[in-house]
Amino acid sequence: MKKIIFFFAAILMTGIGFAQNTVSGSVVDSEVGVGLPGASIVVKGTSVGVSSDFNGDFSISAESGDVLVISYVGYESAEISVDDSNAITIELSPEDNILSGVTVFGTIDFAKDRETPVAASTLNAEEIIERVGNLELPQDTEEALYQWAFDNGEIKTDDPDEFIEWLDKNLDDIVRGKLD
Repeated sequence: MKKIIFFFAAILMTGIGFAQNTVSGSVVDSEVGVGLPGASIVVKGTSVGVSSDFNGDFSISAESGDVLVISYVGYESAEISVDDSNAITIELSPEDNILSGVTVFGTIDFAKDRETPVAASTLNAEEIIERVGNLELPQDTEEALYQWAFDNGEIKTDDPDEFIEWLDKNLDDIVRGKLD
């Protein structure tokens, strides 16, 4: 009798072992091909889910025939049916409602002669990339200060030493916004 019970238990465990499948894979951007860290992978209709790691890789337990729902912020969700394959690559496409531009509003003290002290500009993504490129903020700030000082007659030449001397002399006023 013990042998029969053991036999049926072994068959039952083997069936359970084959029913559970560990699916591993990677979630990548369809345009660039890089992994998407933190993508959500959930077995549809259950609470079983995981997140992809830093490289977009994941591993989840699912039965053959289950449907995996993959989602990531800013990307269209995808549903993939689990088959006998243990390794899959899922490509997600960016959604159509991505950020297309930035509107910047600012006030400056030395715009007193204008009818409105607020400047408004709208830039789309291409203009931002074209104008800013890989410049860092300190470099942009330095160039803007140099241009302002040159335009207002504070410095007379392109000599960097003259600009640095002027900058050292007026730094407190620049930081406090009291530059005339």
